[in-house]
Amino acid sequence: MSIAEITSRGEAERRAAEEIAASLTAAIAERGRASLALPGGRSIAGVLTHLRSLPVRWEVVTVIPADERVLPLDDPDRNWTVIERELTGPLRNRGAMSTARAIAFPYKPDGTDWGLAGFEREIDLPRNTEGVLAIDVIALGAGEDGHVASLFPGSDLLASEHAGYLRVDDSPKPPPRRITVSPRMIRASGLAVVLFLGESKAEALRAFTSGETGVFECPARLALEARRCEVCAGF
Repeated sequence: MSIAEITSRGEAERRAAEEIAASLTAAIAERGRASLALPGGRSIAGVLTHLRSLPVRWEVVTVIPADERVLPLDDPDRNWTVIERELTGPLRNRGAMSTARAIAFPYKPDGTDWGLAGFEREIDLPRNTEGVLAIDVIALGAGEDGHVASLFPGSDLLASEHAGYLRVDDSPKPPPRRITVSPRMIRASGLAVVLFLGESKAEALRAFTSGETGVFECPARLALEARRCEVCAGF
């Protein structure tokens, strides 16, 4: 794990973008393609502004949500709204990324799995030797309570052994229905970038770095089990 001595939020966002870009470039050099999972919300917007200006071969990068709210496609509260506005939309507008490379989670609230099976087939991620969907880079914005994606403290999902995305039926933050990367997907990622941005995240960062805090108290600590973890904190 690497935690830089950063006090500026802007500097933390810039460093996170550079870490993401470097890891994507390394994955492309190794396999000819790469995958990037992103959260929504306030934590990621500044990172994406920096990221879209960096020299990445976006034509071979698949961008997907780390988690999503089960809401209509045009709902501004969907996580994809921020991703599309700050990254995939601008990249597509300048011809750097095709529509097929930016894959939003569908809105199928009446299906038995909310469209998860079809979504996993569409994103076409490789699986590791244990059969887990393997993401090259996943960015995770930590909440004030230490949650990441839609994995919240005390949730039974933190003990899940599922190898793909999970349904969330009872999120403590609205809306209650969401989908999220599973703990095993975070652990299988090549790089997990955890963002602690803003004074309100200072306590979560202390819990994250504490050797006495577990995953059930601070789900962000799942990122420590990824192949590589970078922590970018800016207050």
